[in-house]
Amino acid sequence: MQQGKPNLIGNDYLVIGTVDRTDWKKGQQTLITSIESMRSIIHDFKKVLEFELQLPRWVKDDKT
Repeated sequence: MQQGKPNLIGNDYLVIGTVDRTDWKKGQQTLITSIESMRSIIHDFKKVLEFELQLPRWVKDDKT
């Protein structure tokens, strides 16, 4: 896990799609500055899922 930018943790994000690994690696070297360039490499999701953090269903038994 990369811990180089702790200010990014805890923020809300909107994920709009995925990119191929080769395009992602290119993006690590060269900044993509236009939305049109980004749209050409993004793949839409087939299904939208939402996840919510759930509390654990178990608790420690302090009676022992």
